[in-house]
Amino acid sequence: FIGAEAVVLPHIKHFGYPWSDTLCFFSNGMIRAVWDKEELVKNGEQIAKNFLRPSYFKEKMAVYRSLSKELFVWFENIDNVNLVSLTDTQLLNLNKKYNTLFLDWWGFAQVAEPVAAGCEYLLNKNRVLNQEQISTLTTPTKKSYTTVEEEELLKMVKETILGNEVREIFQISSDQEVAKRVEQFHSELWGKLREHSQKYYWMLNSYAETRYLGAPYFIRMIKEILAKKLAKKDIDKIFLQNNNRLVEYKNNIEKLGNELNFTEVEKNIIKLIDYLAFFQDERKAFSLRANHYTDLFIKEVARRSGLGYDLVKFLSPYEYPELLADKFPLEKIRARQKHMSLLFYQDGLKILEGDASEKKEKEIFGDNIGNTTNEFEGMRAMGGKVIGKVRKILLVEDLKTMQVGEVLVATMTSPDFIMAMKK
Repeated sequence: FIGAEAVVLPHIKHFGYPWSDTLCFFSNGMIRAVWDKEELVKNGEQIAKNFLRPSYFKEKMAVYRSLSKELFVWFENIDNVNLVSLTDTQLLNLNKKYNTLFLDWWGFAQVAEPVAAGCEYLLNKNRVLNQEQISTLTTPTKKSYTTVEEEELLKMVKETILGNEVREIFQISSDQEVAKRVEQFHSELWGKLREHSQKYYWMLNSYAETRYLGAPYFIRMIKEILAKKLAKKDIDKIFLQNNNRLVEYKNNIEKLGNELNFTEVEKNIIKLIDYLAFFQDERKAFSLRANHYTDLFIKEVARRSGLGYDLVKFLSPYEYPELLADKFPLEKIRARQKHMSLLFYQDGLKILEGDASEKKEKEIFGDNIGNTTNEFEGMRAMGGKVIGKVRKILLVEDLKTMQVGEVLVATMTSPDFIMAMKK
């Protein structure tokens, strides 16, 4: 809700332009979000031109760092509060302050998509780039947070586990029992595991649910690493391959720029696109951490209202006071579970549910929603060409169907998909 709300008025506050009107439709465990492409690209072009001015870029990034720091402080504040002990008024006030900061942060953080669209438009203004060239130019040249986390875990295995007697403990089948033994007998490793968990507990959070990943989860990941029987030199090789891959991406971008004889302005656009890829990854990590705190409030409101968590998820934060005052109709929430629309316009928000929501979605998409699609196209995640069996996964619960060597097709690769991607 907060992320969708942010791309209209809060985005205008920070950058002078919205994405465009934001229409979100929820049904069958999926969300379809739609924007006017022409307006989004046009607004993105204007913001991108501003971002290409060094002074503007520096000023805006300082704002983003300040917003992130302020929100992070609020994470710590919430950590130190027992939500159960608060009165309804105190809980609602705390949630309101948190959502205000989160909305302001998202109002800035959502800038990456329109600027990326604007940059692509500016590049294509005086030349025509094919999909292969666009893929090369938009390949990230910095490590993602998933790669960084994986490397830190590999480093822990290399420095603290391989060649040490502690390795034998990881042969125990129960992850909880391994955690207990490590905590009792290996303080250095336990300290590293705790630190790693506190740093990456949010890794598998999504916009559908959150999970707090404690030491037992990362012990399971370490077991998977040990099962591969890697030596220290093998881990060093993985680090080298990761670094070499980024160097290769940078070289490919530079080579293509030289072949196409890019102007200085175009080179700066490419640098901005590269930064935005890093920015989006950093933003994703921060927002998934924030989802943990959003979920804490949802769970506490659910506990107080006596309604199930899966019902309260269908309320906006602005509706919590009405729910806790026992004035929000249960049948309205039930209708939202079936079908729900969030329609963010510059003149206000509309929430539709049930038949009215389905009617609005058909108005936008027509009657072909859900029809079988046999041909599609999209941006590839990595370079190269492959022919293989496609595994189309739209729902998290279908991830278990992914087989090793299949080609994963998804609408968006959220953290839930990490295990499937590894296959």
